[in-house]
Amino acid sequence: MILPVRSRNASSGAKLTSVANKRERHDTILEIIGARVVSSQEDLRKLLLQRGWDVTQATLSRDLRELRLARVPTPEGARYAITDGSIEESRAALDTLLPSPPGNSIGCSARQEQERKISPHDATHT
Repeated sequence: MILPVRSRNASSGAKLTSVANKRERHDTILEIIGARVVSSQEDLRKLLLQRGWDVTQATLSRDLRELRLARVPTPEGARYAITDGSIEESRAALDTLLPSPPGNSIGCSARQEQERKISPHDATHT
């Protein structure tokens, strides 16, 4: 079956139509990701084109971010998957797995950074 292509260059029309199209596109992306292994944005873009969605890489990248889809490693290779949890939960998990090196306060609270600066000698005299 050949579907009409929803052109990325078509006039935007009413904002409501634009939002409805975005929702439909997001639903299509989620359906594709849920049904098969998609390992790259280009593969996903081609699959969307087969379904009538002609999107730019920038639009696809924004859609993936909004849908919280991420490329994750699997034993069979990387693939896009729906991520669970909030950004804060993800950062906390990453901080646990990949702690900042001493002296680097990125991702650390002020208390954590201060605890790192206390030497064993200082800790016994406080």
